[in-house]
Amino acid sequence: MTSSTASRRPKRALPDRISLWISQHRRLILGALLVLVAAAFSGWVTVASLPFADQREVVVHWLGGGAYLLAAVVAVVGVLTGIQWVRTTVRQDRRLARQSAGIGLAALAIWGVAGAITPDASLGGVSLSRYGAGGQVGAWLDSPVGWGLILIGLAGAFALIAPTAAQAVSNAAGRALERALRWSGREVKQKGPEALGAMARGVGRGALAVLVGIWAGVLWAARELRLAVRTIREQWRESRGGAPPSRSRSVPAAATPAPAHQAEPAWPPMTSADESESTAPVSEPPSQPKRKPTAPSAAPSTLRTLDRTAADGWRLPPINLLDEDPAATMRTGAEEQAQIIERTLASFGVDASVTQINEGPAITQFGVEPGWEVKTRLTPAKDESGTPLLDEHGQQVMQTEEVSRTRVRVNRITRLADDLALALAAPSIRIEAPVPGQPIVGVEVPNADTRIVALRGLIESPEFLQMASQGGLPIALGRDVTGNPVITDLTHMPHVLIAGATGSGKSVCINTIISSLLMQKSPEEVRLILVDPKRVELTNYGSAPHLAFSHVVTEPDEVVSVLGVVVAEMDRRYRKLEEYRARNIIAYNALPTIDKRMPYWVVVLDELADMMMAAAAEVEGQIVRLAQLARAVGIHLVIATQRPSVDVVTGLIKANFPTRIAFATTSQTDARVIMDRAGAEKLMGRGDMLYMSSDSIKPRRVQGAFVSDGEIERLIESWAAPHQSGSEQQTLDEALEGISEQSPEAVSEVAARAAQSDLRTLTSTLESALEADGSDEAADIVVEPGPIPTAELDTRLGEATELAREYERVSASLLQRRMRVGRPRAERLIDQLEQSGVIEGADGGRSRRVLARSD
Repeated sequence: MTSSTASRRPKRALPDRISLWISQHRRLILGALLVLVAAAFSGWVTVASLPFADQREVVVHWLGGGAYLLAAVVAVVGVLTGIQWVRTTVRQDRRLARQSAGIGLAALAIWGVAGAITPDASLGGVSLSRYGAGGQVGAWLDSPVGWGLILIGLAGAFALIAPTAAQAVSNAAGRALERALRWSGREVKQKGPEALGAMARGVGRGALAVLVGIWAGVLWAARELRLAVRTIREQWRESRGGAPPSRSRSVPAAATPAPAHQAEPAWPPMTSADESESTAPVSEPPSQPKRKPTAPSAAPSTLRTLDRTAADGWRLPPINLLDEDPAATMRTGAEEQAQIIERTLASFGVDASVTQINEGPAITQFGVEPGWEVKTRLTPAKDESGTPLLDEHGQQVMQTEEVSRTRVRVNRITRLADDLALALAAPSIRIEAPVPGQPIVGVEVPNADTRIVALRGLIESPEFLQMASQGGLPIALGRDVTGNPVITDLTHMPHVLIAGATGSGKSVCINTIISSLLMQKSPEEVRLILVDPKRVELTNYGSAPHLAFSHVVTEPDEVVSVLGVVVAEMDRRYRKLEEYRARNIIAYNALPTIDKRMPYWVVVLDELADMMMAAAAEVEGQIVRLAQLARAVGIHLVIATQRPSVDVVTGLIKANFPTRIAFATTSQTDARVIMDRAGAEKLMGRGDMLYMSSDSIKPRRVQGAFVSDGEIERLIESWAAPHQSGSEQQTLDEALEGISEQSPEAVSEVAARAAQSDLRTLTSTLESALEADGSDEAADIVVEPGPIPTAELDTRLGEATELAREYERVSASLLQRRMRVGRPRAERLIDQLEQSGVIEGADGGRSRRVLARSD
C-alpha cells in the first residue's frame, strides 16, 4: 500500500463506518425512537403548560386515560424492536408482529374497561369527569357490542402473545367438551328421559374439566414467560459480550517461507437478509498464515424460539434445555511446539516447515509442508570464455551446482512419529498423511486440557440447520481437529457400528445420537427400539413417547424376539411399498393416498458381545438381514460393543456396516478389527474417536459431543409433559401377537429361535454352576429338550435327515453346501437333527456322528 493510498483511505472510511453502523443498528435506533416518542407524548399530555393546548383537549376528549395506554403500547413495541436487534431471524420478525398485535388487543380491552369509569380528575388541564377515563373511544366500547369486542380482544391477545398456552387451553376444553357430550349421549340412549340429571352432572363435569384446562394453560403460560425472560436475558448478555476476539496469529518463520493466506471468520455474522446485502467490510485483515479458532461464534438463533413445533403438531423441546458450550480459552505454547517439530525434523535431515496450526477441542493439528531434497555437486568455475578460474594461490576455484530437486517423501515424516512424541513430551501423537484436500501432513498433538463439546452448540450450527431442513435423521457427532462441527445423516449411513474400550465414550456417543433425534423428531416421525443389557445406560429414556415397545429392553434373552419383530416389521413395510409401488420410505411418505406416514425405526443395541454370547447364530443372522435390506424401509441399526474381536464383530457384520466409529482400543489388533487399519489404539479416550463414513476412504478424528444426565432428564421431561398428546406404544408381546395375525410362519420362526437361545443359555448355566461347585456330575448333565412341536419343525428337516444318513458324520457346513441353505438355517437343522435322535450331540468338533445310517 502506497503512502498516497494510505492518506486517502481515512477520508472514505468515516462515512462508510457511519452508514455501516446505522445499517447494523437500525432496529435498535427504531426501538429507541419509539420509546422517546412515547415518553414525549406522555409528558405533553400530562403538563398543561406545554404548547398546543387545543390539540391536547381534542386528544383527551377522544382518548381520555387511554392516551397513557397508547404511549405504553408504543414503548413496549419499541422495546421489543430493540430486542430484535439481538436476535435477528425471519421467524422472530413474525413473532414481533404477532406480539405487537396481541399487546394492541389487550390495550383495547383495557381501554374499554376504562370507558366505564368517570373519575373526578383532570388530565393536562382537561377534566376527565366530562369525557370519562377512556374518552369517547372508551365510552363507545362501554356498550354491549363493545364488551363483545373486549372479550374477543382478550381471547385474541392471549392467543397471539402465548399461542402454545392458548392451544393447550383450547385442546383441553375441546377434549373435555367432547367427553361430556359423548358421555351424555350414551346416558340418554341407555336411560332415556331419566338421564336429564346425569346430563346435568356431565355438563358440570365438563365445565370443571374446562376450568382445569384453563388453569393448566395459565400455569403453562407462566412457565413460558419465565423461559422467555431467561432466554432474553441470556441473549442480551451475549450481545453485551460482543464478538469473540480474533484468534488469527502467524506461525514463526521457517526455512521455507509459508504461503500467505487470508484470514476468514469461521462462521457468517448474524445478520438478516437485507442487512447482509448492505454490509461491506471496511478494512481487510493483513495477509498471514492463519491459526484457526477452537470455537466458532454464535450460530443463527433459529432454534432459540420456545414454540418449536413439528409438522404433525408435536411440540419439540426448546433448545435452552441443553447446556451451552463452555467459554473458549486461548491456548499458549502452540508456536513453541511448531518450532520443536521443525527442529526435530531438521535434526533427522528432513526439510519441512509448519504452515498451519488448527486447534480443536482435544487435539491441535500442525500442518507440516514437506520441503525439498536438493542434490548438488562441485564443478570447476569458469569465466565467460570457458577458461577455468584460479584463486590467489593458483588453485582452481570450485562451485556448487544443483543436480536435482525432489520433494521430501511423506514416509520420512511418518516414520518419525515416536521421535516427535518424545521431543514434544506427548503421550502419543497421530500423523495423518496427507490431510484430505490439502498438501500438508497433519501432526496431531493432544492438548494439555480437553474442552467439552456441548450438543447445543452443534445443533445450533449452520451445518446442522441445513441438514435438518433437508429431512432425514440428522445427528451431531462432535467437532473435528479444526473445531468444525461433524454432522451426518443416519439415513445415509445407513447403519453404524461403534466400538471401543470401557470408558472411552461409547455410551455418551449413543446418548448424543438419541438426543439429536429427540431434539428434532416427533414420535410420529421416528420410533426407537433400545436394548440395554447393562440396565444403566439407556433406561433414562423409558418414559419417552418415541419408544416402539413402551420400555427399554434389558434382558439379553429377549433380543432374539425383538430382532424378530423388527424383521417382521421390515417385511410388512416391503409389502406396503409393493402395494403402493414406492421404491423407499421417502417416496411412500410423499404419496397423497396413504392413510398414515411410515415412521423411521432406529434400533440401538448397546452391547453386542452380551447378545452374541446368548445366541450368536440367531443374532448375527437377523442383524445381517436387517443391515442388508432395512435401509429402504426406514429401519436403521446403531450397534455398540466394547469387545471388537472377530467372534463378536464377524465378517458378515463388518461387510454390512460401512459406517464405523472407533474409540480408544486396548490394542492395535482391536483397532484393525473395527477400522481395518491401525490408529484407534493411539486415541486419548474421553470421547476421542475415529469416524469413517460410508463415502470416505480414510477415518476422520473427532472429539465427541457430551450430553449430561441432567440434559437427558430435562429432555425426557419435556417429551413427557402433560401438554404433549398421547402416543400409541405397544408392548413386545402385542407386537408378537400382531405378527402372528399377519404371518404365523414368522412368529413360529421367532419363537423357535428364542427357544433354542434359552436352551443353550440354560445348558451353559448348569454346566458352569456344577464346575464351580467341583461336582463330577457335570459331564453327566444332559438337558433333554423333549419333542419339537410340529409347528416349529423346519420344512426341509426330512431332506436333511435323508442326507445325514448317507454319511458317517455330518456338519452344518455339509448341509449348507448340499442343501444350498444359509448358515443360520443349517445350524438350526443340525439342532433339530440332534433333538430327533438322528445325530449325536457336540463332542468338541464341528461335525456330529450319525446314529442311524441307511443301508
